[in-house]
Amino acid sequence: MRFDRKHWKAYRNSDHERLCNRFNIGLTHAFGAQPDPLTDEAQMVGLFLLLDKSYSAGLRRTVRNWDKYGSPMYRIASKIYGDKRRQQSFLMLAGRRGKLLSRANLRTVIERVDALTDLLSQVNGSGRLPISFSSKFLHFRTGIVPIWDTLARRGLQRLVGGRYSNYADYATTVFNLLSDAYEKNSFEPQEIKRLDNYLMWWGD
Repeated sequence: MRFDRKHWKAYRNSDHERLCNRFNIGLTHAFGAQPDPLTDEAQMVGLFLLLDKSYSAGLRRTVRNWDKYGSPMYRIASKIYGDKRRQQSFLMLAGRRGKLLSRANLRTVIERVDALTDLLSQVNGSGRLPISFSSKFLHFRTGIVPIWDTLARRGLQRLVGGRYSNYADYATTVFNLLSDAYEKNSFEPQEIKRLDNYLMWWGD
């Protein structure tokens, strides 16, 4: 697996990079606000709406019979916050910003995305798996989770080949690409967000 430094340099000079940086600052601030917005049901709905609309995360499309609840996000929020055990599981999975992505915690990252996807699929009424939303939510919440996105997967396929039918294979390949880029001094180790933006640009 090789990282193309010339292509990366072209990306760093693109409008896409500058726009993504400005946009991501706002989302990162919203998810890291104090007091924790996830302890309040209404604020959690706001974060879900912000992420789903701005990043085309697809959660709304997984919710069945949402119109009688007024909003698909309110349906999910009511199902999570109406059950204390489910709410505790959600807050535990959401975590906070902290450690950098490493080989030591990669498996935990994958398991957390899978677990959050499973929890949301239990409350969306359709059983559909919102992997994209889970990865994007945890990405902005923790800062270390690779985003599962159609454009990012396409970008990864163009860069290194392969097919990615599950999150574990995708996240492992992204981590290996990040490690390769870091060894070539193209990235700082915390720049998982920048690599996600790069993959989406490459896949567009």
